[in-house]
Amino acid sequence: PQEEKKFALTLRDQIQALLEPPQVESVREMIAKWEPKRKRPSVARGPAKDEPGDQAGTR
Repeated sequence: PQEEKKFALTLRDQIQALLEPPQVESVREMIAKWEPKRKRPSVARGPAKDEPGDQAGTR
């Protein structure tokens, strides 16, 4: 929404005012290189040994 964008830009400007130009550039470089972490595929697990449905001791 427009209101959130305005707030975000104001916050960005306040942060940049506190940083030296080389720090601002460093942050911009990190943002440009950032990629979301890859999620590991979930592994299907059976119930834990102490949970109901455990087959231990049935042999």
